[in-house]
Amino acid sequence: MKVITTMFLFLAFVLSSCSKEKIELKHLDSDYAGAFTVYYKDQDKTMKGEVTLRLKDGHFSCSGNPNRFPAGGSGTNHIEEQQIIFEDTNFWTTDFDGALIMNGTFNFNKKGDNLTLKRPSINENTYTYDLKKVLAP
Repeated sequence: MKVITTMFLFLAFVLSSCSKEKIELKHLDSDYAGAFTVYYKDQDKTMKGEVTLRLKDGHFSCSGNPNRFPAGGSGTNHIEEQQIIFEDTNFWTTDFDGALIMNGTFNFNKKGDNLTLKRPSINENTYTYDLKKVLAP
Protein backbone atom coordinates (compact mmCIF):
# COMPACT_ATOMS: atom_id res chain seq x y z
CA MET A 1 0.00 0.00 0.00
CA LYS A 2 2.89 2.34 0.80
CA VAL A 3 4.34 1.77 -2.69
CA ILE A 4 1.02 2.67 -4.35
CA THR A 5 0.70 5.84 -2.25
CA THR A 6 4.27 6.85 -3.10
CA MET A 7 3.69 6.21 -6.82
CA PHE A 8 0.45 8.23 -6.72
CA LEU A 9 2.19 11.18 -5.04
CA PHE A 10 5.05 11.02 -7.56
CA LEU A 11 2.59 10.95 -10.48
CA ALA A 12 0.67 13.92 -9.04
CA PHE A 13 3.94 15.87 -8.71
CA VAL A 14 4.97 15.08 -12.31
CA LEU A 15 1.57 16.07 -13.72
CA SER A 16 1.46 19.32 -11.76
CA SER A 17 4.91 20.30 -13.03
CA CYS A 18 3.66 19.94 -16.62
CA SER A 19 1.29 22.89 -16.34
CA LYS A 20 1.77 25.84 -18.67
CA GLU A 21 4.69 28.04 -17.76
CA LYS A 22 3.68 31.60 -16.89
CA ILE A 23 5.26 33.94 -19.40
CA GLU A 24 6.23 37.39 -18.22
CA LEU A 25 6.03 40.39 -20.53
CA LYS A 26 9.81 40.87 -20.49
CA HIS A 27 10.22 37.39 -22.03
CA LEU A 28 8.37 38.62 -25.12
CA ASP A 29 10.45 41.80 -25.57
CA SER A 30 11.97 41.68 -29.05
CA ASP A 31 11.46 42.64 -32.69
CA TYR A 32 9.32 40.26 -34.72
CA ALA A 33 8.43 39.97 -38.40
CA GLY A 34 6.00 37.75 -40.21
CA ALA A 35 2.52 37.47 -41.67
CA PHE A 36 -0.88 38.78 -40.71
CA THR A 37 -3.95 36.87 -41.89
CA VAL A 38 -7.62 37.73 -41.53
CA TYR A 39 -10.39 35.39 -42.61
CA TYR A 40 -13.83 36.94 -43.16
CA LYS A 41 -16.27 34.07 -42.82
CA ASP A 42 -19.33 35.84 -44.24
CA GLN A 43 -17.39 36.64 -47.44
CA ASP A 44 -15.33 33.43 -47.43
CA LYS A 45 -12.34 35.69 -48.05
CA THR A 46 -8.78 35.65 -46.71
CA MET A 47 -6.55 38.72 -46.72
CA LYS A 48 -2.84 38.69 -45.87
CA GLY A 49 -0.07 41.18 -45.29
CA GLU A 50 3.48 41.40 -44.02
CA VAL A 51 3.90 42.81 -40.55
CA THR A 52 6.55 43.79 -38.01
CA LEU A 53 5.99 44.06 -34.28
CA ARG A 54 8.27 45.52 -31.62
CA LEU A 55 7.61 44.69 -27.97
CA LYS A 56 9.73 46.54 -25.41
CA ASP A 57 9.18 47.36 -21.74
CA GLY A 58 5.37 47.22 -21.90
CA HIS A 59 5.13 49.21 -25.13
CA PHE A 60 4.49 48.06 -28.68
CA SER A 61 4.72 49.29 -32.24
CA CYS A 62 3.12 47.33 -35.07
CA SER A 63 3.64 48.18 -38.74
CA GLY A 64 0.67 48.68 -41.00
CA ASN A 65 0.17 48.38 -44.73
CA PRO A 66 -1.49 50.89 -47.10
CA ASN A 67 -4.40 48.46 -47.58
CA ARG A 68 -4.65 48.14 -43.76
CA PHE A 69 -4.03 44.38 -43.72
CA PRO A 70 -3.02 44.92 -40.94
CA ALA A 71 -3.63 48.53 -39.96
CA GLY A 72 -0.82 48.58 -37.37
CA GLY A 73 -0.86 50.40 -34.07
CA SER A 74 1.25 51.51 -31.13
CA GLY A 75 0.81 52.00 -27.43
CA THR A 76 1.11 49.88 -24.31
CA ASN A 77 0.64 46.18 -23.63
CA HIS A 78 0.42 43.80 -20.69
CA ILE A 79 -0.21 40.12 -20.00
CA GLU A 80 -3.17 38.64 -18.15
CA GLU A 81 -2.97 34.85 -17.84
CA GLN A 82 -2.29 33.49 -21.38
CA GLN A 83 -3.48 36.64 -23.12
CA ILE A 84 -1.72 39.81 -24.13
CA ILE A 85 -3.71 43.03 -24.10
CA PHE A 86 -2.71 45.80 -26.51
CA GLU A 87 -3.91 49.33 -25.81
CA ASP A 88 -3.46 51.37 -28.98
CA THR A 89 -3.06 55.13 -28.44
CA ASN A 90 -3.64 56.35 -32.00
CA PHE A 91 -6.55 58.16 -33.60
CA TRP A 92 -8.20 56.15 -36.39
CA THR A 93 -10.89 56.84 -38.96
CA THR A 94 -13.85 54.46 -39.11
CA ASP A 95 -13.72 53.62 -42.80
CA PHE A 96 -12.31 50.11 -42.31
CA ASP A 97 -12.52 47.06 -40.05
CA GLY A 98 -11.32 48.31 -36.65
CA ALA A 99 -10.25 44.78 -35.66
CA LEU A 100 -7.34 45.20 -38.11
CA ILE A 101 -5.77 47.57 -35.57
CA MET A 102 -3.37 46.00 -33.05
CA ASN A 103 -5.68 46.73 -30.14
CA GLY A 104 -7.48 44.61 -27.59
CA THR A 105 -7.04 41.09 -26.30
CA PHE A 106 -5.08 38.37 -28.09
CA ASN A 107 -4.33 34.78 -27.16
CA PHE A 108 -0.65 34.08 -27.66
CA ASN A 109 1.65 31.12 -28.05
CA LYS A 110 5.44 31.44 -27.86
CA LYS A 111 7.63 28.55 -28.97
CA GLY A 112 11.33 29.35 -29.29
CA ASP A 113 11.65 32.33 -31.63
CA ASN A 114 8.06 32.00 -32.90
CA LEU A 115 5.17 34.07 -31.56
CA THR A 116 1.56 33.56 -32.65
CA LEU A 117 -1.11 36.09 -31.72
CA LYS A 118 -4.78 35.27 -32.29
CA ARG A 119 -7.61 37.67 -31.62
CA PRO A 120 -10.67 35.89 -30.21
CA SER A 121 -13.17 35.40 -33.04
CA ILE A 122 -15.31 38.42 -33.94
CA ASN A 123 -18.45 37.46 -35.90
CA GLU A 124 -16.64 34.19 -36.70
CA ASN A 125 -13.82 36.16 -38.39
CA THR A 126 -10.25 35.23 -37.41
CA TYR A 127 -7.26 37.56 -37.04
CA THR A 128 -3.83 35.93 -36.71
CA TYR A 129 -0.25 37.19 -36.51
CA ASP A 130 2.39 34.50 -37.22
CA LEU A 131 5.69 36.08 -36.20
CA LYS A 132 9.33 35.12 -35.81
CA LYS A 133 11.91 36.91 -33.71
CA VAL A 134 14.20 39.08 -35.84
CA LEU A 135 17.81 38.47 -34.88
CA ALA A 136 20.06 41.50 -34.70
CA PRO A 137 22.75 41.60 -37.42
